[in-house]
Amino acid sequence: MIRQGGMVRWMLAVMIGTAWAGCSTRKNTAGTRAFHELTTRYNVFFNAQQAYDDALEARYEAFQEDYSELLPLYPVKIDSIPSKGDGAFDVVIEKTAKAIREHSISVKPRRDRSRPYTQAYREWLRQDEFNPFIKNAWLLMGKAYVQNREYEKGLAVFSQMLRLFDEDIDLLSEVQIEMLRAYAETGWNYDADNMAYLLRQRKLAGRLDDLFAETYAYYLLRKKDYLSALPYLRRVIEKDKNSRQKMRLRYLLGQTYAALGSDAEAYDAFESVKGLGTPYELAIHALIRQSALDLPAHQKTIIQRLERMAGSAKNKPYRDGIHYAVGAGYLLRNDTAQAIEHLHLAGASDPQNSLYAALAMVKLGDIYFARKDYVKAGPVFTAAVALLPESHPEYIRVRDRAEVLGALVPHMIAVQEQDSLQEMVSLPRTVQLERIDRRIVEWKKTQTDAEREAYLAGMSLRGTEQNPSSLSPAEAAAALAAKADGGTFYFDAPALVAQGKSEFRRRWGNRALEDNWRLSATPGSLPVGDAAFPDTDVADIPPAGEGAAVASAALRAADPSQRDYYLQQLPSTPEALAASNRIIEENLFPMGAILKDRLQDYDYAARTFRRYLNDFPGSPRRPDVYYQLYLLYLRLGDTATAETYRRHLLAEYPGDGRSTFLSSPDYRRVLENYAGVQDSLYQEAYQAYRRGEAQKVQSLYTYFESLFGHSSLMPQFMLLEGLSYVQTGDAEKAAGALKKLREAYPESPAASIAEPVIAGLAEGRDIVTGASAIVDFRRGREKTVPGTASESFVAADTVSFSVGRDAPHAYLLVMQESSVRKNELLFAAADFNFSRFQLRAFDLSFIRVAGGEALRISPFRSLSEAQRYAQMAASDSAFHAVEARGILPLVISEENLRRLSQEKTLASYIVFYTDSLSSGAEDILLAEPLAIPAVADSLQTDEAEEPPSIIQKEAEIVPQETEKIVPLEPEKIAPEVIRPQPLPQEKAVPLNAAQREGELQRKAEEALQRQRQETEQQKDRKTLLKERERERKEKIRQREQERQEKLRRREEDLKRRQQEREQRLRER
Repeated sequence: MIRQGGMVRWMLAVMIGTAWAGCSTRKNTAGTRAFHELTTRYNVFFNAQQAYDDALEARYEAFQEDYSELLPLYPVKIDSIPSKGDGAFDVVIEKTAKAIREHSISVKPRRDRSRPYTQAYREWLRQDEFNPFIKNAWLLMGKAYVQNREYEKGLAVFSQMLRLFDEDIDLLSEVQIEMLRAYAETGWNYDADNMAYLLRQRKLAGRLDDLFAETYAYYLLRKKDYLSALPYLRRVIEKDKNSRQKMRLRYLLGQTYAALGSDAEAYDAFESVKGLGTPYELAIHALIRQSALDLPAHQKTIIQRLERMAGSAKNKPYRDGIHYAVGAGYLLRNDTAQAIEHLHLAGASDPQNSLYAALAMVKLGDIYFARKDYVKAGPVFTAAVALLPESHPEYIRVRDRAEVLGALVPHMIAVQEQDSLQEMVSLPRTVQLERIDRRIVEWKKTQTDAEREAYLAGMSLRGTEQNPSSLSPAEAAAALAAKADGGTFYFDAPALVAQGKSEFRRRWGNRALEDNWRLSATPGSLPVGDAAFPDTDVADIPPAGEGAAVASAALRAADPSQRDYYLQQLPSTPEALAASNRIIEENLFPMGAILKDRLQDYDYAARTFRRYLNDFPGSPRRPDVYYQLYLLYLRLGDTATAETYRRHLLAEYPGDGRSTFLSSPDYRRVLENYAGVQDSLYQEAYQAYRRGEAQKVQSLYTYFESLFGHSSLMPQFMLLEGLSYVQTGDAEKAAGALKKLREAYPESPAASIAEPVIAGLAEGRDIVTGASAIVDFRRGREKTVPGTASESFVAADTVSFSVGRDAPHAYLLVMQESSVRKNELLFAAADFNFSRFQLRAFDLSFIRVAGGEALRISPFRSLSEAQRYAQMAASDSAFHAVEARGILPLVISEENLRRLSQEKTLASYIVFYTDSLSSGAEDILLAEPLAIPAVADSLQTDEAEEPPSIIQKEAEIVPQETEKIVPLEPEKIAPEVIRPQPLPQEKAVPLNAAQREGELQRKAEEALQRQRQETEQQKDRKTLLKERERERKEKIRQREQERQEKLRRREEDLKRRQQEREQRLRER
């Protein structure tokens, strides 16, 4: 019995193993196809689809509508979701990848001899995928990548589907619609337009036609092509069966009409939003939108209704939007006083959506700016910048205006305050006290309001902590979004940032972006600091009996609620009046310069400069004022007045440098060709620098600075001057000049070039006098002269790299930012990875390295594996065509990459790689590395040379295998040859520094020479890529035409057979 039981178990195991082997993806039978189709549909794919729907629903629920901006077509902003690879849709990607990995059948089946060998059967045998349901897993994977904001990977998936399922026209159409969505998200409008054109030429089925209308409307709205989007948007509204989404889309339709200036149609669209089932928030924002339309017949009624709503406690969360709408309505009716009042209320309210408050402050700032009330306009614009999102179309204008006014307003306030104080000194005592008393009343009222707001804020905070249900709708939505974001970094979660801004404004009000903002004095009051309490010598301490009186007087002088506080600020003595005049004198000139150069308010600037001349006849800055007035009137075209001030400058200050210039016979030529003279001076200095004429460079810089001190060429000129001191060996002056450049223009490209030179000088690296130009700039390539500073820097950088071959490595594509489109390179890399490595995932990211930016592809487990990947990338024509445009491919270990990012240069690493890691023909490196050439590109302005190209070796170019998936597994890589490393040698003959530098230079030149000998120039790579893309699209179009032709022939054949059958029946 025991033996029989063992036999049964053995036979059962054999049967199970046989059945399991029969269902392997290595066999392609009707049974295996049915098994894997069923398993994919109801197991892995079902779970993936459920996870996708749940993640999408959670995102929809966490989304907070912003009715002050154009609503997105979908209730989610994908571009605000951080791309971290740990989103909710990663589960979907993992499950769909598992379905493809375990259930994809790519093995060709045996031909069934019993079936007719028809055209349809031949096409079925030629296909690459035989699991009829696996296409759904591919499609869901691509959609999950798009929802995760990994658009390049999603497009790579969709591109692979176009190759695998090219016979299923409906599936291809759906894939292309999803690609249109991904193109819209990435902003690749050219590709999106091409895809939309292909889809519009095709007759789509009902579901696909609706999906295309929705996706195309989304793309057109993102592109701001509102007129073209209207018919598609109306169709989406008509087909949508979700009542909540339909109301959103009607609101969006009204916004679209308003953007086109069709106010009547916009009014009707917003009116259609209202109804019994409409959420109150949406209805009130529709009313706010209607108030902004220029329709006099409805405007008065809407404004009156909104004013009544503003007083209701129910509408407290919406008061910012209500007051903004009322203020904008009064502006349309030219009632500026009422508009200012309501815009102030909008900015000061506790908003649900701070954008309305920001827009209100922008309008308010524009009103003050138009009135030239810059003192009031400045703080308003500064507060608006803190609330406006950077993506808002008004952001750049408001930011620039806030920066200019931020520099101007302190000077204007100083002048106005001193003028006011000097005016008060001349008034009778009674009038002075009356004004001071009014000021004290205003101050006390302000303090009372501030205390009340602080008390209410504290109560609200305690109430929120104790009762979270008391949150406003916006705060509740933000809390929900924060919970959905989980452990997301704060600044990567837009909902958390918006909630933080709202809470800050609620507690502190609108504050400027400045240091010590909590200590800032309120406008209109003078700061009380150490000046109110002057240093007192020990001998000046009063007797004990007088101490209390003195202390009481000091306290009154420091208390804004006392008269003494204001009386002490009046310049009532000659010394105080002289100090007040000095403040005016110090602020008038910069005030006029800002008005003239940055604000272009020439009338106000002229009045300011003329006042300076009248009030301060003995000022040392009078020649500066004359010169500024001369330039100002030249800009206005008033040559007669300009000539007057030129003569004043020549007569009163003949020794001034500008007088020398203006008295020269060619000063007219300089003024008439202002930009041309600047450029010619710079080119002359640049050529002198290349020839090593340092003193000429420095003299030209001094002359240029005296004439064109605010020119856009100043950073480059300052860089030339600093490098000229390097040529003469004056390290102290070189460091000083380059630090001056860094402080004056910290964001300029010249400053970034100067930074490593400053660091090298700070480390005490030697520079040699009498050296010629550091770099040959003619072709943008490094050409170090022996004994120069550059050569010293490279020599020091060639040490301390790691030779670990088994350490983790990365593959870098180092590029100049202007040489290639980053999106093109990223897509080519993602497409190459996905088409070649289905069982291996690589991370793609852009990083900063010495000399530019690089696309990093990782991880690789060893040097040989990374070199194998480089060979495969070089053999792929599409990837190589994008890769080879001014890009340096580089294999580097993670440890060496950290050193390269910190202190080493690309040139030094290439020398190290060639000497220590190069394996001959396997290596693919740049023939002409770019390190210091970035300096040349920034300095040279008239030579537009093409960037160096990457040359591919002929021996490594192999035909591309598009059908074969090549996994990058360790066992598939050729075994690494272990070469014995030489033991450290004894110091037989020590080399001196010059010999060592010469040896390193020789090795570098030999390495570059070997690279140049092994490579050849390839041109027109961008045209090749475009040609290949056109061929692919043409092939798809031809296949579709062939399919249509096959269907037509098949129908004709069936019709002919039917006719023959009927003919035979009639003959019988």
